[in-house]
Amino acid sequence: MVQQGEVEKTTRPGRRYELDWLRVLAFGLLIFYHIGMYYVSDWGWHIKSQHQSEWLQNIMMWSSQWRMSLLFLISGCAVAFLLRKMRLWNFYWSRYTRLLLPLFFGMAVVVVPQVYAEMASQGRLVDVGYWQFWLAYLDQGSALFVDNKTVGEWHVTWNHLWFLMYIYVYSVAAWAICLLFKLLNLTGFWSLIEKRVGPVLMILGVPITLLSLNGQLLYESYPPSNDFINDYFNHGRYFMVFVMGIVFVRAPGYWRAVRQLRKPMLAAALVSFAFVQFLFHGGAFGGDGFAQALENIFWSSNGWLWILAICGWAQHLLNKDNAVIRYLNGGVYCYYILHQTVIIVLAYHLAPLDLGPVLEPISLVVLTLLACLGAYEVLRCIPGLRICFGITGGRNPGPSSEEISRLPSNRESPDCPLYPASTPV
Repeated sequence: MVQQGEVEKTTRPGRRYELDWLRVLAFGLLIFYHIGMYYVSDWGWHIKSQHQSEWLQNIMMWSSQWRMSLLFLISGCAVAFLLRKMRLWNFYWSRYTRLLLPLFFGMAVVVVPQVYAEMASQGRLVDVGYWQFWLAYLDQGSALFVDNKTVGEWHVTWNHLWFLMYIYVYSVAAWAICLLFKLLNLTGFWSLIEKRVGPVLMILGVPITLLSLNGQLLYESYPPSNDFINDYFNHGRYFMVFVMGIVFVRAPGYWRAVRQLRKPMLAAALVSFAFVQFLFHGGAFGGDGFAQALENIFWSSNGWLWILAICGWAQHLLNKDNAVIRYLNGGVYCYYILHQTVIIVLAYHLAPLDLGPVLEPISLVVLTLLACLGAYEVLRCIPGLRICFGITGGRNPGPSSEEISRLPSNRESPDCPLYPASTPV
């Protein structure tokens, strides 16, 4: 096990700032990933640039293996802590206001420009202005969307905001499990697990086995769709890593083990990604069942190995506070809700300017970041809109002294919370 002094040497005892950094960096990477989706060839997206690149697939393949799973793991950490600190009704209300309200608002307002730009770029809108289009989008009987029903007779979409619905449902499931644990008086469950199940088995063997089975059994029949109802493969992997976030909170010895194993995990992640690239470019280990099972193990485990490596090195390098992370932590949800709409709208209007394969993507990156920054600065000053864009707190978001949690010392319970309550899920 990692020594306590090694874990907490970079900052005052308590808040795990590396999780703040990881969330901000993961959401920041998501912005660049979605810009990449506009330019990468052969990968479908809402709109596509005339300047597309095949080599970009190799770069995007790396983060596509783990970027969303990492966010689900961090959300699991936050949910586990909230369930310890909040009354059950308060927890549910916080999930409703934090997740469902921004989702409903986003579906009605934020994603509409994406739909408009997508249909307009495909030549499916003739003499239809944006405001006319928006009213038709809200009118579920509109003839404009007669061939574009998404849910029964409804033509609504959440596009990139699907993450909010998934986290909401997973949070409610965690709430139900927590309630069951209380009713069955299983207060010592996590301590028992940590004592009986070794860290290598828990953080490596169990997740890789479950992810491999999930890929083997569900990927071909239920490929990723983000439609929630039939998205069984995604549910299998995302709920698993969400639960692992809960495990890291309730049995934090495993989280310390992730830090201790950061070097071999990085080596393993690099090796597995090399094999993933080999398979992605048409390679194969053979044609028999064993070879196919081995290929599935590499595909399924690669993302989890990167998550372990990233989390381990984040504990080592990023467990420190500064003004930058406090500021970004307050706006990360707002950036997430806005970013894809900003990207698509800007790309739609930049395309006719024919800026070329260098100036156009640079302009798109810079303008997207500036637009998100400016919108956050405005929106966090408007109380009625803050909640719609997931912004908590006022002008100076940040943790108060009572919101700082501590990892267990030798005298504390091993299921002491890992994550501060103020952190957005």
